[in-house]
Amino acid sequence: MPNKITVSVVVPVYDSEEFLPKCLDSILDQRYEDIEVILVNDGSTDGSGEICNSYCRQDGRIRVYHQENRGVSVARNVGIDNALGQYVAFVDSDDIIHQDYIQNLLDDVLSYNMQIATTGTINFITEVPSAALPSRKASTVALSRNEAILDLYRGTLEGTRNGMQIFSLSLLNDNGVRYDEAMAVGEDFDFFARAILCSSGVVVDKREMYFYRFNPSSAMLQRFNKNHFEAIANVEKVGRSVQDQIPGLCKAIDSMVFSDAVYYGAKAVSVRRKWAGEYDHILRLIRKYRKSTLFDPRAKRNTRVKALLMVLFGVKNGLLITRRLIRW
Repeated sequence: MPNKITVSVVVPVYDSEEFLPKCLDSILDQRYEDIEVILVNDGSTDGSGEICNSYCRQDGRIRVYHQENRGVSVARNVGIDNALGQYVAFVDSDDIIHQDYIQNLLDDVLSYNMQIATTGTINFITEVPSAALPSRKASTVALSRNEAILDLYRGTLEGTRNGMQIFSLSLLNDNGVRYDEAMAVGEDFDFFARAILCSSGVVVDKREMYFYRFNPSSAMLQRFNKNHFEAIANVEKVGRSVQDQIPGLCKAIDSMVFSDAVYYGAKAVSVRRKWAGEYDHILRLIRKYRKSTLFDPRAKRNTRVKALLMVLFGVKNGLLITRRLIRW
């Protein structure tokens, strides 16, 4: 590996004092030491800001930026704008990464001469699963740009709903790829999709290296709010703009729209009268795409099972059944 390849690790921080130290320890304990850690304190109201400052005083690889609360997308963009490395990775402030996380993803992009590597996330509540990692050769695959965007919209890219990535900083800067600060939900998917379309392809690493903490205060686990209705439009936005250029993409997007509509429709059952217009739109999307998804052999198996439920029991009853099955 060439010397002095620096990876900028961007950590947006907001009210995470309980879990932030373990997150930072996992980053600073990386076997690959040529990293800089950019902490963006997004107006925390607890002790997170002081924890950032304390860690900064202890390790010269850390830089801290404090700002008023402007949202996670703004915080990540501040990190990108101030990154000095050749590559950039993002870690959420309540999550934990494997000791070889940065080393392995960097090896992936360099070995395959790609600009992006991605890996799935492993859920945990209190204890991080521990297991030896298999070899890179047995666990990675390189996909072309079109293959990657198709698998992203099919929900099969890393095997989990949202993966985590390392990006070439020049890829992001040369193409003006930044998080859409107007998006409250789905901004990470939108960012990743736009980065893929600017790249030559993606390396998928299937090793278990990024550990996602179930935190009741996180955005996706909060009580359903109106922003969630925007998530479907947010994730399909990029794909629809190029669907005529990539064979199969239109079907893949249809399948994802259906899957997301079922997810948010089931999640919003208890507030369906409060936002009747938005909820009716969700129901229309499910009705529109349930049959095409059911008979799409490339759709994820669990997505096709949901489609079968919607066909057999009808949309409203199907959502009630799905609500019992989904782990929030």
